[in-house]
Amino acid sequence: MKKNLILVLTAVCLAAWSVVGVVSAADKADDVVTIVDAYVGAWNEADDVARQALLDRAWSDDGVYTDPTAEVKGRDALAKHTGEFVNNPQYKGFSMERVSGVDVHHKVLRFNWALKDPSGSVVMAGVDYGVLDDDGRLASITGFFGPMPEMSE
Repeated sequence: MKKNLILVLTAVCLAAWSVVGVVSAADKADDVVTIVDAYVGAWNEADDVARQALLDRAWSDDGVYTDPTAEVKGRDALAKHTGEFVNNPQYKGFSMERVSGVDVHHKVLRFNWALKDPSGSVVMAGVDYGVLDDDGRLASITGFFGPMPEMSE
């Protein structure tokens, strides 16, 4: 009897949670991957309108992007920065790709990326660390180029 009551209460709770929109950890992880992929996609999108749409989905209004060569504040500034990259003739035919899963806990994430030339060879790789805002969009990305440095003695 007690076991049946627990099963019924569990089923009622699960049904109620699905109605009010409680999202599972797996669903949240899927959402984060979607956000990260939209952000990475912006680095490959030559069209200004399409790139802006990707960043509208993925990037906080006042998000901050930093890497060893740049610091960019705000979504519009990031749209301009990524546009300058993707439309640079030096990088014609290159693609930026996420090459790992997205590791996330709390509001912090990391993933590996690679820049590939038109033949598909990796010309640069690195890792990005990010923080999500309360809406689930990226509030910041801090990018690192290349492998970790060797330990010095």
